[in-house]
Amino acid sequence: MKNGEYTVSEKTKILVIDDEAVMRDGCFRILAKEGCEVFTAANGEEGLAAIKKDAEGIAVVLLDLKMPGMSGMEVLEKAKEINPSPLIVVITGYATVDSAVEAMKKGAYDFIAKPFAPDQLRLVVNRALEKRRLELEAEQLRAEAAKSLRDVATEKGKVRTIVHCMADGILVTDREVRVVLINPAASRMLGIESHACLERSLSDVMGNEKLIEAVQGVLEAVNPEVTVISQELRIGDSLIRAHTAAVRSEEEGVLGTVTVLEDMTYLLDLDRMKGDFIAMVSHELRSPVSAIGQNISLILDGMAGETTEKQRHLLTRVKERSKGLLDLIGDLLEISKIDAGVAMQRKEPLQIEEVVRKVVELME
Repeated sequence: MKNGEYTVSEKTKILVIDDEAVMRDGCFRILAKEGCEVFTAANGEEGLAAIKKDAEGIAVVLLDLKMPGMSGMEVLEKAKEINPSPLIVVITGYATVDSAVEAMKKGAYDFIAKPFAPDQLRLVVNRALEKRRLELEAEQLRAEAAKSLRDVATEKGKVRTIVHCMADGILVTDREVRVVLINPAASRMLGIESHACLERSLSDVMGNEKLIEAVQGVLEAVNPEVTVISQELRIGDSLIRAHTAAVRSEEEGVLGTVTVLEDMTYLLDLDRMKGDFIAMVSHELRSPVSAIGQNISLILDGMAGETTEKQRHLLTRVKERSKGLLDLIGDLLEISKIDAGVAMQRKEPLQIEEVVRKVVELME
């Protein structure tokens, strides 16, 4: 506060509250030479008004304890209520050192006894500014740490939400093959309860040896290029495709494994539907095609009257085509039997020349 005005500056701000004009001017000249922005107040009321106006900007307050009107002790208490961050250095006479100690108990940072040399003032103020700087740095570090923790918590929350909402199963184990993460999809596919298996050995919570061997194989792989093991697992009536990979760190090597599980049961259902469709269509086609072949044979045998040579040639070709269609239907039925696992293998001699000749005749 100077000439009734208090302005905000980017420089280090110091407020001097003293009823003696000589003391205020002396502190102003000494500290201004140090590059500080110095404000002065002639009494406690002016000093508190200055603190209220720029509570966050003032770094150090030089406060005389013995002033008319509002005492320095009252100013100290009210200034701390307004903002506890500025460091307050009390100015006292030799006879009032005990009062200065009492002020420090109430929150003052330090004291300086009158009369003092310029170097003493610089030393006390610089010490206070250094403490203020350290406090601000510590506060900034705490804020950054809190922000980092919030960011980590936010990212963990995002990852947790994504993992738990995935249709594919996710199973994560550590290097001791203990379960550290399992999402609901993996819990459903493997038939285990997620909350009951965390931090437990994988072999204790499930009995699928192929999956356990894959996890151990990835952890114990000698060749670092062997990073993924893919396999299909039959768990009950379900078909599960599992991809197991190692989680690696440049410093610590293999940290654990992650297994992605994909439910392929719908493919079994589609395959079963395809087999049923082929069997149904094949049976429905075999009867009319057989009837066509039989009727053509009757016509060729003369049961329906005499036929010309050209008619017999065309009927013969139709009969051969119908026989080929019956063979195709038989092949489709054989495929459905193979898919069902009930087909029997048999070897038959085959004359390639005969097959080629018949194909050429059909194409003529």
